[in-house]
Amino acid sequence: MSQITEFIEEFIKMQEHFIKYDKAEASNFNPLLLFTPINDEKTHSNILAWLFDPLASHSQGDLFFKAFLNYFNYKVSYDTLKYKVIREFSGLESIVDILIYGNRFIFFIENKTLSLEGEDQTNREYRDLLRLAESFGIVNDYHAIYLSPYGQTPQNENFKSISYHKLSSAFKLIRNEIGSEYVRLFVDSWIDISSEIGRL
Repeated sequence: MSQITEFIEEFIKMQEHFIKYDKAEASNFNPLLLFTPINDEKTHSNILAWLFDPLASHSQGDLFFKAFLNYFNYKVSYDTLKYKVIREFSGLESIVDILIYGNRFIFFIENKTLSLEGEDQTNREYRDLLRLAESFGIVNDYHAIYLSPYGQTPQNENFKSISYHKLSSAFKLIRNEIGSEYVRLFVDSWIDISSEIGRL
């Protein structure tokens, strides 16, 4: 028997063993990958807005927003169920991916997976953030987040750069607090692919 034949037979045996073992684990299965490309910005923005929304169908209240605040050391005062989350908020000069706001705070989150920052984008967004804060009478607690695969630096220095890896780390810390097993499995699936976001 040639070395090539032996190698092929050994490889087939290993595959058969793995398939038998993985039947109960399905270690490579991630349901999110069945429905959308891994780098789709709108999908990830929708997922994050859903997680941050205290009244969303996950029924976990402010658990994910609180995890975000704690992990990145934001000290904001808010009513647990009375802040709001809006997708694609239109300001005077820009459209921001996620707006989170309450009576005493505002967060703008600009999300990037593969695309680059648009022309003067974060500068326009920050001016819109200042306008919104002024209209709400908020003096200090307005924050701009630039979420990207590797924590890239935005044009506007007032934006805090956050990587997908760090954000997923924040959610990992509270996964055992998620009351619904179904939601926990969904969040685990998102965490699993977060390290791949931004890769071609």
